[in-house]
Amino acid sequence: MTAPALAKRSTTDTLVSVRGVTKTFAGRGRRQTRTALEGFDLDVREGEFLCLLGPSGCGKSTLLSLMAGFAAPSSGTIELDGQPVGGPGPELGFVFQSSDALFDWLTVADNIAFGPRMRGIGKAERAAVVAEHLRLVGLTGAAGKRPPQLSGGMRQRVQIA
Repeated sequence: MTAPALAKRSTTDTLVSVRGVTKTFAGRGRRQTRTALEGFDLDVREGEFLCLLGPSGCGKSTLLSLMAGFAAPSSGTIELDGQPVGGPGPELGFVFQSSDALFDWLTVADNIAFGPRMRGIGKAERAAVVAEHLRLVGLTGAAGKRPPQLSGGMRQRVQIA
């Protein structure tokens, strides 16, 4: 995007809005709690690239889980395109830190096809989606392999696909 186009953008282009989000987790004792996030605010606008950096345990993964709808904030609000996030939806993608989210007994192609199959996408369209995503992540030659046969980086790319 050119500099003049950036200058014309308004604050109404917010895709993700996080307002006053706090997330606490129960501790071992009845009165012990652990605060992962407290009073967190964030806006992500259309076309922006966001990178969360911070030390281990500072709440990065917790924030992403909240934004994806895998968990609910203890307080505060999270909106996607002006609508409250109430749970994970098909419009969101999420890549886990480990490759444990892959099905070891399925091939790379079948792992990629799993989501579209669960959404009822037909076999021919699913095959086209899988072929395109394999191409995008550079794994066309690994379509028939299973996750244990792949390097860690290749497993991450399968998750992205």
